[in-house]
Amino acid sequence: MKKKNIEMHIYEKLGVKKFRNMAFKLEELIHFKDKGKNKNYHGITEDHFKYLYYNGFIHARNILVLIPFIVARLIIFKGPSWFDYLIYIDLIKDVYCVMLQRYNIIRINKVINKFSLKYEKERNEIKKELNDTDKLLKEHI
Repeated sequence: MKKKNIEMHIYEKLGVKKFRNMAFKLEELIHFKDKGKNKNYHGITEDHFKYLYYNGFIHARNILVLIPFIVARLIIFKGPSWFDYLIYIDLIKDVYCVMLQRYNIIRINKVINKFSLKYEKERNEIKKELNDTDKLLKEHI
């Protein structure tokens, strides 16, 4: 079994993969004019981490604004109304968005680290081979 990051495992148990699939379906509907894709969700670019952190920040900010708002409404109105349920849904959506951004950052970092290690190993082998060749040339001269 592959070693899995415990944080990723928790997010998967909480259904972040299903949420991601729903988000991509919604994205297709919203971006039907531009081939169903929002540029900050597809393809790894230099800006990809910036998009992930930016989107995560927006949803974290929303959570920080919604929680005091919900508490204030519960205190003032002594119980939830139909409007409050819409706010709860929005809060849950924002929590899942933050989890999804974090999940994606972990996944991308795992891939980057995997390839970095592979190329570092290859680079070290090439260096060793060049050193051996250099020694042979010096001996021959």
